[in-house]
Amino acid sequence: MLKVVAIFKRKFFENLVPLLGELKIKLPAEVKIYFVDFSSKEIEKAKESLKRFSLEKNIVLTGEDIEDILKKENPYLVVLPRPKMNPLLHAFKKAWSEKEVEETSDYNFLLIDEGTTEIKKALVYVDTENTSENYIREVYNFLTRLKIEFKFFTVFDEHYYEFLIKKDHPETEARQILGQMFEDYVHEVMEKIKKALSLEHVEVISTKGELRKALPFFAAYHRFDIFFISHSLEDKDAIVENAQTSVGIFKN
Repeated sequence: MLKVVAIFKRKFFENLVPLLGELKIKLPAEVKIYFVDFSSKEIEKAKESLKRFSLEKNIVLTGEDIEDILKKENPYLVVLPRPKMNPLLHAFKKAWSEKEVEETSDYNFLLIDEGTTEIKKALVYVDTENTSENYIREVYNFLTRLKIEFKFFTVFDEHYYEFLIKKDHPETEARQILGQMFEDYVHEVMEKIKKALSLEHVEVISTKGELRKALPFFAAYHRFDIFFISHSLEDKDAIVENAQTSVGIFKN
C-alpha cells in the first residue's frame, strides 16, 4: 500500500482533512499525520476533525526536523499546508512548507493552499525538455485514481527566441518563423504525452510567455484548484512562490 505523510507545523489546517480522507480511500494509502511543535491540548482538538475520516489513530506528535521525518518514512506523497501570506511579505519571507519543497526533490509533494477546501480541477504542466514521461504517467495515474478532472498545459517562451530570430530576419518573416516554432513545440509536447500514456489523441492548452508567471496566472484566472509541475524545472521555486492556488510538485 502507498504511504502518504501529512505534516503540520505549529498550526493545524482543518481544510486538509477531507483531502487526506480521500487519499486514504481512493489511492488507497496509509496516511500518517505528523504534528510538529504542538501541545497535547492542540492535538486533542485536531483529533475531533480527523475522526470524521478515521484518521485520528495515525497521529505522531514530534519535535523532529521535517527532513528527518521524510527520510524515516520515505513516503510516496507528502502533503503540506500552504499558509496564506500577504503578497508584499511573501516577497521577503517564505512559508516553511515552501522551503521544504525547495530543499528536496526526492518526494512527491502536495502544497495545499489555506483557502482550498476541495480539489476538483487540475492543470498539469508538460514541456519538451524538463518533464519526463515518468512524471507524466505518475501525475496522470494520481489524478485518475482520485477522479480529478485535469487538463495538460504548456508554455512557449517566445521572447527567448525572438531577439535572435529578429536579428537575422525581417519582421514579417520572423513572425512566421516564431509562429511555426510555436506550432512545432506544441506538437512535440502532445507527442510526448501520447507516448508516455499510450494514447492516440491528447489535448494540450498552450500559451506564450514566461513560465514562472504564465502558469500560476493561468491556473488562478481559470479557477483551477491545483497545478502540477516537475521538480526538474529551473523555475520551480519562483513558480511555487507566484502560485495563487495549491501546487503539486512531483518527481521527474
